[in-house]
Amino acid sequence: MNRLGQLGLILVILLLGDILQVKFNIPVPATILSMIVLFILMLFKIIKLKWVEDIGNTLLDNLSLLFIPAGVGIGRELHIFKGNMLSLAIIIFISTTVVIVVTGYTVQALEKNKRSKKI
Repeated sequence: MNRLGQLGLILVILLLGDILQVKFNIPVPATILSMIVLFILMLFKIIKLKWVEDIGNTLLDNLSLLFIPAGVGIGRELHIFKGNMLSLAIIIFISTTVVIVVTGYTVQALEKNKRSKKI
């Protein structure tokens, strides 16, 4: 399947997630629901990985560009953050530290598990 077809498939799944979110009033973003739907479809082999792999890699390669609109939106609303900068900085520091530590332990555990299976 060409990249345009793969993108179309991804967009149809995104639309499905949006419809599910609105119709059933689910308090989860439609993008997350769409990823869950895609995962389930791939799990049950309704959609094959090769059908979305190329466009997925392209999107991942250009992921930083997809964050520009969010950054601009935050920049436009900086007045909301004034007065809360210290608490936000503390929260960002703590959450980043937790993510780094948990990721480190997870990678170590996976590597240890991988090594033990080779033996």
